[in-house]
Amino acid sequence: MELFPLACLTVTINAALGGPGDIESAAYLSAYDPTNLCLNYLGDSAISGLGTTVPNVQYSFVVPAQSDFVVVVNTIGTTNSSQFSGTVSGFFDVTPGSGPCP
Repeated sequence: MELFPLACLTVTINAALGGPGDIESAAYLSAYDPTNLCLNYLGDSAISGLGTTVPNVQYSFVVPAQSDFVVVVNTIGTTNSSQFSGTVSGFFDVTPGSGPCP
C-alpha cells in the first residue's frame, strides 16, 4: 500500500492598518458553504483587529492527499476593509513524524 503525504498548508494575510472593519479568513476542504460554516471547516485566522489594528496573521491546516481546499477572506460588520494580500505555502510535507503541522 502506497501512502500519500498530507499537506500542512499555511495561509498568511497581510493587511494595511486603519481599515473600517476587521478582516477574517477561513479554510475549507473541497467546498465552502456560507449557509453552514462548520461544513468542511479546516481552520481560521482566529484573531480580532486584522486590518484595523493588527497588520498580519498566519494560520495552518492539514489537507489530505489529492484534495482540494478553499480559502475564504471576508470582512466583519462592514462591506469595506483595508487593502490586503495573502499567500498559501507548504504544499508538500513528506517528513516522517507525528504529523505535518506543529
